[in-house]
Amino acid sequence: MKKISRKTACLIITALLVVIVIGTYFCKSTYAKNNTMIPKSLEIKKGKSMKISVKKEKIRNKIKWSSDRKNVVTVSKKGIITAKNVGNAKITAKYKKDKWICNVKVVKAGEVPVETRKPAETINDPNWQTAKSSGSLEDFKKYFDVDMSLYEDKSVEHGNVSKITYHSKIYNKDREAYVYLPPKYNKEKKYPVVYMLHGIGCDGNQWVSMNAGGILDSLYSRKEAAPVIAVFPSIIPPDGLDKKTLSQKNIKAFTDFEAEFSTDLKPYIYKNYAVSKDKKYTAICGLSMGGMEALCTGFTLKGQFNYIGSFSAAPTLNQSLLKIENKEDTPALVMLCSGDADGTVGDNPKNYHLELEKNGVDHIWYQYPSGGHSPEVWKNGLVNFMKRIF
Repeated sequence: MKKISRKTACLIITALLVVIVIGTYFCKSTYAKNNTMIPKSLEIKKGKSMKISVKKEKIRNKIKWSSDRKNVVTVSKKGIITAKNVGNAKITAKYKKDKWICNVKVVKAGEVPVETRKPAETINDPNWQTAKSSGSLEDFKKYFDVDMSLYEDKSVEHGNVSKITYHSKIYNKDREAYVYLPPKYNKEKKYPVVYMLHGIGCDGNQWVSMNAGGILDSLYSRKEAAPVIAVFPSIIPPDGLDKKTLSQKNIKAFTDFEAEFSTDLKPYIYKNYAVSKDKKYTAICGLSMGGMEALCTGFTLKGQFNYIGSFSAAPTLNQSLLKIENKEDTPALVMLCSGDADGTVGDNPKNYHLELEKNGVDHIWYQYPSGGHSPEVWKNGLVNFMKRIF
């Protein structure tokens, strides 16, 4: 074998040293990258604890942990974090010259994000402020006309409508309602809730028979509305509907509704369904007498509804209710509509519009051309209402 000269040997040794130094440099520079904290960010509920760690097992017991906001999150020597208060904090793990940071968000116990959609936008249209309450045919066609065939698409994924029974303390007996749950309903989530009121002489099935559930399915499928839970209460006398539609018994059921809603129906829905209790995710709407009652309930139980919809409202509302004293009680949307050929309620919805206008309550009001006191007006109202809320 040929001997290696001293000069060549020195060059080989020098090259090896260079490789070692470079290798050490790259190993050290990628050390932190390859041993990042798991996870880099997390969300935890107040009062809960969990353990976090780095990937490299050999150094886990040598990590020094710290929190930049101990009043929000504390961390033990073993990497166990405990959520103390709602807020944000940074957990830092150090090993020699390397460190890793985990961004921690602490939320309220039981707090779950509510899925929403961006409502229909018309705010950038310079004509909108006038058009939204002009009542003209031209503005109806531009802003409120919809092709209902798009919103009764049977091919979309469907939610579920079922009849429920809840006990009423107001009447001291069981009451019936219908509840719509959206497609892929998950009780671990939180949903916006819409209370939909029927007309006098009918019950909660009126909206169901008009395919309200299918309309909500289509709106969600088209990404024009959020997935919601809809509640269709039966606002009828405790011993059943009176055959005479406008009897005092039937009317009294609507008079009693605000009390029954607050005492019985709302608590039952909160207890049994995954609905948000936040005002900004709560809406009420109705047709005919239910349209009047939606206004009455919405403006009587101030601060409980962020959206109020009234379609072909009956003329029995005390119009002095249609005002807002406290700014924080102002709904995000009040919407009224009716058919311009409605021989049942006549110009009454327009009178409500004028009263709201006089009281400085921002709202939408439009008229359905050649529309009577009929389902095509109410379905159109429902679509326009749902596209503008949540």
